[in-house]
Amino acid sequence: MGSYIITETKAPYGYFKTDDEIHVTVAVTQDNTDVVITVTPDTLENRPIPEDAPYGSIRLKKTTSDSLPLAGAEFGLYNAGGALVKTAVSAADGLVSFDKVAFGTYTIRETKAPEGYDISKTEGSATVSGNNRNVSAEPYIFVNYKPDEILPTDGAGIRILKVDAESESPLPGAEFTLYGEDGTPLQTAVSDSEGVALFAGLEPGSYTVKETAAPNGYLADNRVISVTVDADTVYSFTVENTPDPDKTNIIDGETPSGGLLPQTGSLWDTLTLALLGAALIIGGIALIYTGKRKPHSS
Repeated sequence: MGSYIITETKAPYGYFKTDDEIHVTVAVTQDNTDVVITVTPDTLENRPIPEDAPYGSIRLKKTTSDSLPLAGAEFGLYNAGGALVKTAVSAADGLVSFDKVAFGTYTIRETKAPEGYDISKTEGSATVSGNNRNVSAEPYIFVNYKPDEILPTDGAGIRILKVDAESESPLPGAEFTLYGEDGTPLQTAVSDSEGVALFAGLEPGSYTVKETAAPNGYLADNRVISVTVDADTVYSFTVENTPDPDKTNIIDGETPSGGLLPQTGSLWDTLTLALLGAALIIGGIALIYTGKRKPHSS
């Protein structure tokens, strides 16, 4: 029982956020037999952003290391000159939206982590233009770790989260290679059942990471990730894979885990069937020939 106010905290893509409020009153009747709810107004309207408007929007998603949505992370949007132009907070579904963003190229940084989590060192980027107004940050997913989740070994690290581009489900089996500043391969890592590939115990310096083998049934992502690593810092990136339209989850007689498909019969069964079929054919020909022979006169 009581009075409440409902406000819009995030507008749909392509619309302005409304500042109107919905006022709700919940009360019981005098005889305590019923509950009366009054809502004024009962609808809110959003104005669409004009197609010729010189701005758009940027979205990203905040998750835990288990790929669950994470609310309460604060982000800043910085223009090409390094000035803070907007702030946003991740909602219950983990989504972060910067609305009414002027055309230009931006950097996105987490400025405050949710309680119980370490702040993410990942930096995102996005460009809003007349041809691309509503965009996703690159990377789209930002991950927060709890203090006891940082690397199992000392030193810095790079964590890659491999996901399906359509469902955002974790993808195991993707191989990544870590290269030094001179292009020398240093380590390889394969995404596990949680979609995570980890390069741990790195010295400070500049590195690049490439996907060198895609999961079964997917196209490889050819993006090159460049990272300048500081001491004792984990850098997180999300890499998406698009399903290969020319393949399925079963390729060349293999299951997705690489095992052979169960056989429906042995070699002996195949030979037996072949011989039986040949005998039936020969028998049929003999019957036809016999039926056509004319009897000899005595």
